[in-house]
Amino acid sequence: MFLAYKEMLRSKGRYLLMILVIVLVSYLIYFLSGLSFGLANNNRSAIDRWDANSVVISKYANNSLASSKISQAALPATLKTTKNRQPVSESMAVSAHNNHDTNVTVLGINFKGFLAPALISGRQAKTSHEIVVDQSLLTKGLKKGRTITLNGGKQHYKIVGVTKNNRFSTLPVVFMSVKNYQSFTGTPGQISGIVFKNAEKSTLGKTYQRLSIQKLINKLPGYSAEVSTFELMIGSLFVIIAFIIGIFMYIMTIEKTQMYGVMRAQGISGGRIVKTLLSQSFLIGVVGIGIGLILNQLTMLAIPDTMPYYSSGVLVAGASAILLVMVILGAMVSIWRINRIDPLDAIGGES
Repeated sequence: MFLAYKEMLRSKGRYLLMILVIVLVSYLIYFLSGLSFGLANNNRSAIDRWDANSVVISKYANNSLASSKISQAALPATLKTTKNRQPVSESMAVSAHNNHDTNVTVLGINFKGFLAPALISGRQAKTSHEIVVDQSLLTKGLKKGRTITLNGGKQHYKIVGVTKNNRFSTLPVVFMSVKNYQSFTGTPGQISGIVFKNAEKSTLGKTYQRLSIQKLINKLPGYSAEVSTFELMIGSLFVIIAFIIGIFMYIMTIEKTQMYGVMRAQGISGGRIVKTLLSQSFLIGVVGIGIGLILNQLTMLAIPDTMPYYSSGVLVAGASAILLVMVILGAMVSIWRINRIDPLDAIGGES
């Protein structure tokens, strides 16, 4: 490690350039990862908070909860409401307050069941026309205790509770009772699906289908395409950084062929030279990734709350570890070149 450090000090310009490249790529990876997970979280956070096993919807809904229409009166006994099974209804709407319109997702639930959201203030809805909303809806002076209208209707819905990180298809969720929802949509006795807290082996009937929670999320409009796009971008950056470091190290190895030949002639093994090379890549990787991480943390402080950005210790640690591995793998491209150096050829002698 000492030899690697001394050589880096001797060629500061080249190594600083490599560190700069690693800083830029790592910063971009951190930022895109946070943005990707943030957008994905905005699509699915309300569903994740169900902490459920599966959902049963209409067989003819094309795997979409919003398109599913189920008559509660026609439900078989195996789908009736119990502690483990709860009805849910879902649709998009536009909420209005003081001439300010916001797109929202409306969920009809049983507030006494496991689908009731965790609150950060207020209480669960108890009476007709009371609702619980995600805190991201509380803008333009809207707050707990105020009322909103939906889809231009005359009915006012009072906000009695506020929850956090409950978004569905990127929109803030408005929770209301199933009966309230049916009155709002004009669909008495109709729900979108039945959510199962735990797995149950039961006969559903020919007109129903069961979806795992993950499959329901994957079928959200645009979700899979969005996640796949970011995964491809981030994966490409990991490969690119390995190629960049590999090219830098290989060029520097060629330039140092004569020096390595002298070292080999002095009895220094190829393994020690390789160890020095890998130590250098480890050092520039740690420094570059560390600076990129610091820049990302500073960026997080400046990001507005409206931007869907999500970061966690596990996410950052995983990305950092993969980045460091790719930097070292890139440097390993030069190993075969070092092992093939002939001392006599390298210093201009004749074999």
